Amino acid sequence: MDYFNTHGGGPRTAHLILASGLWLLGGLAPAMADCQPHSGTQVEHIVVTYDGGWTFADGRKENELVVCEGNKAQLIFRMDPRHARSARIQTVSIVPSDGSKAPVDEFVVPANEAQGSAPLDFRDNPSQSVSAQRVTVLNNNRKAGVYDYTVQVRTSRGDIRSVDPKIRNGGGAN
Repeated sequence: MDYFNTHGGGPRTAHLILASGLWLLGGLAPAMADCQPHSGTQVEHIVVTYDGGWTFADGRKENELVVCEGNKAQLIFRMDPRHARSARIQTVSIVPSDGSKAPVDEFVVPANEAQGSAPLDFRDNPSQSVSAQRVTVLNNNRKAGVYDYTVQVRTSRGDIRSVDPKIRNGGGAN
């Protein structure tokens, strides 16, 4: 997969959609057209870049990130290499759009990626401090739902900026 190849998305507000056959505004969500349920693990690259402000590459805002029913996903958050010296990912937050708590083990930073020896579960703390160029979050997609995620970028000058899209989970992974 190409470094910037994603299923779409963009700056400021996007979704991770975990749903199968979800009807939005009277019709099937356009992102669902490419959905292949029960096809295994999806790998989604979420690249943070600078274009007059911190944003996501490839227009990730306009097209929701969809994890199909029965699939799991690796969400790979990374800084655009062009900005590796000037910025890093400070935190990643994932919360259900309805304001509730994420289910246990729905989104997890694995122990080998976490700063400690234990995995980081977004139910226990929806905002994980990572301070890295690349962070992998496992999306176990157990429950259908829409999730807001925010990536905070810290620049070498100490500025912290937020970029916040959405995820739509289809649910059904065991």
